[in-house]
Amino acid sequence: MPEAIESADSQMNDRLKSTLWYHIGQLVDEETINLGVNATPQYIGSLTELVWAQIGTLLGVCQTWRFGTLTVSRHHCYRP
Repeated sequence: MPEAIESADSQMNDRLKSTLWYHIGQLVDEETINLGVNATPQYIGSLTELVWAQIGTLLGVCQTWRFGTLTVSRHHCYRP
């Protein structure tokens, strides 16, 4: 892959992750105010990493479904 494309992809990922961090921070702030507790920036960062990883997993599964190589039952995904 050309270096310019890799750089653009990296920049897009950074912007998406930054936006995700911001919105998760907003949600956490709302809940901590309601609960009367505090959340550290490390907690918000960790939660962002968790959600980011789950999004990556979901995208992989969706791509697999797109190519029709995954069968989904009520509780499991498996390859036929």
